Amino acid sequence: MDDLMAYSYKSKPNFELTYKEDDGRISLAYEHLPAIPRKIADKFALRTHTLDLSHNNIKDLMFLSNFKILHTLILDNNISLNEKTLPFLPSVRILWLNKCGIRQLAKWVHRINICTPNIQQLSLMGNPGIRSTFNGGSSLENNDYMMYVIGNLPYLEVLDDARITDDQREVAIANVSSLAINGTASINFHKHYTSEITNRPTILKHDAKAIRHFGQLVPKRSTYKFDGA
Repeated sequence: MDDLMAYSYKSKPNFELTYKEDDGRISLAYEHLPAIPRKIADKFALRTHTLDLSHNNIKDLMFLSNFKILHTLILDNNISLNEKTLPFLPSVRILWLNKCGIRQLAKWVHRINICTPNIQQLSLMGNPGIRSTFNGGSSLENNDYMMYVIGNLPYLEVLDDARITDDQREVAIANVSSLAINGTASINFHKHYTSEITNRPTILKHDAKAIRHFGQLVPKRSTYKFDGA
């Protein structure tokens, strides 16, 4: 592996950007950037597999379309990201969107499913629209959140800090079409099911069993580090 190299780039007077390149890994964290400077993108995009853009001011992600072999994308603490600008990135396997101010979970999951169809690891911790136990949500809310994400991203292997089991995936995929999302993008799985008892008598028994058992399938939370972290 090449030695870590630090570069300086002046985009305008009195502004100097320092970034690091290490054998296909680029770090531009804590630089208050709205986007990657064009000269840096042109120089490194086609050989970068890991890109850390955490703690910046990025809104528009279209510049990422130049990164053709990107495997790992870290966007933590960019609180104004526009999910509609996420480009098609079929090579991405790992995506971190922790503490990005995400309120519309459904919109982000839909976009991630379309633009990163081969994603295997996704982290969404610390976002206000996600009622996971990490954010102070109840066990039921956490289960609903997991079911919705797993059901819509069937190739996902790790969500937040938990590895997904085959049983979780089976239950989530079987029930994802019945999940309801409210205006703040939190999930109303239990309310949705109980409100349709009279309309779905033959299916309800299976669904109720799925609701009851899914909580038992959620593994204990533990720290998970991807290879090469």
